[in-house]
Amino acid sequence: MSKRILSVTIASILLLVFATSAFAAGPSGQGAPTSDTITVVGNGTAYASPDVAYVSLGVEIINPDVTAAVNSATETINAVNVALSGFGISEADVRTENFYIYREAIYGPEGPTGEGNFRVSHTLRVTVRDTEQVPDILSAALGAGANSVGGVMYDVEDKSALESEARRMAIDNARAKAEELAQLLNVSIGDVVMVVEQPNYSPVFAGYGGGGGGFEAAVAAPPIAPGSLAVSVSVQISYAIVR
Repeated sequence: MSKRILSVTIASILLLVFATSAFAAGPSGQGAPTSDTITVVGNGTAYASPDVAYVSLGVEIINPDVTAAVNSATETINAVNVALSGFGISEADVRTENFYIYREAIYGPEGPTGEGNFRVSHTLRVTVRDTEQVPDILSAALGAGANSVGGVMYDVEDKSALESEARRMAIDNARAKAEELAQLLNVSIGDVVMVVEQPNYSPVFAGYGGGGGGFEAAVAAPPIAPGSLAVSVSVQISYAIVR
């Protein structure tokens, strides 16, 4: 009985191996090995002018009295908010990015010798939807008492159209490369076997960092240029080789 079961099992295994081999060979080249392909990387980049800016600004107060420091920072931030509202910036586009209080330590040759002033910092992140207003907004905020600017970042709020354009360019670039390789190898390219996409973009930073004391006189609007923003897409595409 056991010999009969063993014979049936061996026959089944042989039949499975034969069927698998026949499928792999297949008629008309079906089931060809995946290595019989041409794989290339295509790149595409689309450009646009930024339509939104993110400005980081605030105030830093140093005072031996923590209550006085907090009150002074609050008064300044309130004045900055009033200045921002004059440009039509809504409350939803202004948020507190950072707020901290700490006391400075006094150090001597042997290490800490006591406690110094309190340092209070309050930073706002402002979304500016009219990018041409950025220089004037900075000037107005500094005039209202802000003494710290963390930077300005320009961006495109909806990048879907740029990504689509860059993607089309990347695919065209990949196909051109594959066709060139195929011509050099005396073959042709067939259907697409695999596609992997890697989108990439970089916002435009316009640094305007600074901090310290307040500004007694009116501050001129700094000449900040938004430039253009690039959205890049890379695609890795494998094409079947047709001989």
